[in-house]
This record gives sequence, C-alpha cells and structure tokens, in this order.
Amino acid sequence: MDSLPPLGRGTAEVLVPTYKIYGELLQQPSNSSAILGKEYQTYSYGSHERQKLDLYIPSSSVPMPAAGISRPIFVFFYGGGLVTGDRILSNFPGGLVYRNIGYFFSEVLGFETIIADYRLLGKGGKAPSGREDVDGVVQWIKERYGLPDKPRDLFIMATSAGGYLLATWPFNSDLHQKNTAIFDGKSRVHLRGIIFLGTPFDLNVAAKISEEYYGSVEQARADQPLVRISKIQEGLNPEDLSKWPRILVLVSELDSEDFIVEAGKRLVNEWGRSGAKIEFAILEGHNHISPPVDLGSDIERKEAWGFGVGEWIKSGLFSV
Repeated sequence: MDSLPPLGRGTAEVLVPTYKIYGELLQQPSNSSAILGKEYQTYSYGSHERQKLDLYIPSSSVPMPAAGISRPIFVFFYGGGLVTGDRILSNFPGGLVYRNIGYFFSEVLGFETIIADYRLLGKGGKAPSGREDVDGVVQWIKERYGLPDKPRDLFIMATSAGGYLLATWPFNSDLHQKNTAIFDGKSRVHLRGIIFLGTPFDLNVAAKISEEYYGSVEQARADQPLVRISKIQEGLNPEDLSKWPRILVLVSELDSEDFIVEAGKRLVNEWGRSGAKIEFAILEGHNHISPPVDLGSDIERKEAWGFGVGEWIKSGLFSV
C-alpha cells in the first residue's frame, strides 16, 4: 500500500499501475489457487445477456458467521464508469477479479456471495436500467431464499459507478414502496445493510456520459441520490426510518477529494440528519481501485477493510 500514494488520485492514472501491483500479489500460487479453486454457479436474473450473477456457496467446513442463524447473503456490484465491467475481469491478470471477492466473502467470511453483472451503456444500459438490475437481483434472491416466517439477512455492497446505480434503488420512492416487505423483514429476505465503497453520489449531470445514460440533463439532475433522499425523507416518519437498513459509506484515503470523499460526507449528513442509521469511514492507504482487488492477497494490512465489512455485517461495528 506504500506504493499507492505516488500513483495519484485520478481513476484513469491509477488503474493500470494498481492492477499491476495487485496482479502480482493475487497471482502468487497460494493466492491464485485458493481464488480459482473456489467453485461458483452462474444464473440469470433477467432476460438480457448482461443480467447474470455468480453464486459462491461457502464450503461446509467454513464456520457459520453467527450461531443459530442462516448464513447472510452478500451481494457485490462492481464499478466501471457505466461502460465497462464484468463478473470476471478480462483486463486483470489470471481472471482473478472479481472471483477474489466471491472467494473472500464466502470462504473467509462465510457469507453466501453473489457477484452480479448489470447492463452497461452500449449493452442495454440506459436509465433506469441500473436500479432495475439491482432490483432484479434482489427479486431473484427473494424467490430463491428464505421462508416467509424466517427471512434470510441480505447485505449489498457496490463500488464506484456500481455504487451510484445502487444508490438510485433504495432512495427511489416507487421501488422502496414495492420492496417495503424486504426493508421491514416481512419477506423471504430482509435487507439489513447497504455498503457504498468509493461511490460518486453526485454525477456531473452535464457530462456526456450522464446525457447518454439519462437522455437529458433534467433527468440526470432529478435522479441524483441526494435529490432522491430529500424527496423520500418527506414521506418517512421515525418508525419508517427505524426499519431501514444500516448504511456504511466507505471512501479511500486516496480517492478524489471532491468527487468521492466530499460527496460521501454530504450523503451521510443528509441521510443522517433524519435519524437514519448511517456511518462513514476512510480506508487508509487505499486508492479508488485498490480495495476490491486486494481481497485474497492474504496480507492482513491490505485485507483489513474486508474483515471490517465482515464485522460490520455481523455486529454492526466497522473498524480496521
């Protein structure tokens, strides 16, 4: 991690060198064999070719995260600027990413883990496809898991552009109303927590990519998470908020200060002022790219944030 600060803060400038650093770590024989040795099953959660997910089931020898309850379900949505990304990245050496996420959260932490694709620009992606795909994964889980009288706990984490798309899901009034039972624990799954990692909560609505995704500046502006939060808060009372999942906002020390760090703080302040359960933490030594690609490196200092997320899921506390 000491090699990351000289790379800078911009996503484009740190991407390739960060991949090189962590590619060497994950390709070490003991790490790559553990990651690639973890089996998974692929399912479709919709009719589009991009609506697929990989399911990683912990081995029977992996301890239960907590006694007396079923294993939590953990979902991960990757980033890629709305234009790139796959469940297994072709531009990362050895096909190790994001299989490393599936391995770490299933075999190390003991969660049933899902890595999901979603529609991208040029591949069926156009607003509101992002939140529709998040909802599609949740509905797939709802149909597969749990019993009406014993719901399974669900946690969703997303990074970068995936985090932005995830943020357009719970704060959308129509989708929240549709999923009230999932929020309240009266469905087959109970949404317990949402983790945003290095998420840009305020897109540049005038940027070309925003216009391509939304179709107009007006539509882009109306769908920004901070705008959605203000609207949904108007219809929520303290009892409603008590049923909302906990939210954890994680940013890296070397993330873009304005685009990521300050945007995360604004979301925490806006959502937290209503009394909702939300936390904020900075991952020291990390840049925008490094957190997802360091899991599976078997280096305690690098994987500390992942164990911190695991503890937050199990006990409600985040620390590294």
